[in-house]
Amino acid sequence: MLWGRRGVNIEFEDGTQTAWLSSDTAGQSVAEMTTQNQWVSRAADLSSFAGKTVQAYYLMTDNETLTGSWSIWDSDIAITSTDGTVTPIYSRQPDVTPTLAYNYNGVATGLNAFTEDSNTGGDAETPLTTTTYYLGDQIGSARMLVAAGGWPVSSDTFYPYGQEPSPPADDNHYKFTGLERDAESGLDHTQFRQYGSVMGRWMSPDPYMGSYDVNNPQSMNRYSYVLNNPLVYVDPDGTSPDGTSGAIPVTIVIRSPLFM
Repeated sequence: MLWGRRGVNIEFEDGTQTAWLSSDTAGQSVAEMTTQNQWVSRAADLSSFAGKTVQAYYLMTDNETLTGSWSIWDSDIAITSTDGTVTPIYSRQPDVTPTLAYNYNGVATGLNAFTEDSNTGGDAETPLTTTTYYLGDQIGSARMLVAAGGWPVSSDTFYPYGQEPSPPADDNHYKFTGLERDAESGLDHTQFRQYGSVMGRWMSPDPYMGSYDVNNPQSMNRYSYVLNNPLVYVDPDGTSPDGTSGAIPVTIVIRSPLFM
């Protein structure tokens, strides 16, 4: 009987690595796993590597894995820091070359990935591995993504007007206040116009001027975003110069589930 054992390895800039030095909550080394024919949620404490910078992330097979053809599935690999930041390593991207291009011991070859599809090959869709829940802040911005099992797979930070200081390496395109962000232009799309988070302004004038407050000059600025008070108000359709349309804060889940 062929035997396949595979795990993960994180290499740091100082040359240290986690292989065979760290164990998951089940007591198995993170560099290998003997469980077969079922999904397993794995978590490992990496506090002994605190302060180090990750250089590479490997999918690896151990020395006991025999040469052969193996189907080994991974989903939602991420590093959770003590400050709450969640750095995604792999979140079901069809192309794994940028992040998981390496293997170890020469047994694993032909590394690739695909998105599970219920219409492909008659396989049933597995909600545990295909569903992502969005957690929002007080204005509905997607601050964290969690898998169906409840573990975090990615997190995001926004400046007050929606700009991302460090966009995460995930497939999420619902960003500031839950609006869909175009990857090429970086603009957030509403029903009537586009918003530029880098400038904190709309890219076109308000198509519906409506009423304004003569005591507040910002209410007469047709490019202004929610009276320059983005921590409280939202403008979901791009037609509210005073930011009061749909301004009730969104608190928890803003889109759930999202199939990625």
